[in-house]
Amino acid sequence: MQRSWPDFHQAAELVINGYIGEINKVVVSVGGPPDACEQAGETVPDALDWDMW
Repeated sequence: MQRSWPDFHQAAELVINGYIGEINKVVVSVGGPPDACEQAGETVPDALDWDMW
């Protein structure tokens, strides 16, 4: 989704056109691990074919 934001397009244009100089290293962060879910289990419907699914 965010790849379609104008700010990301502008950043890509700056890199592609060399406005920020030569890039030697890129560091990416995607955030921490997700929080644990404390959801109750559900029964598996009889009609559900796990092999087919």
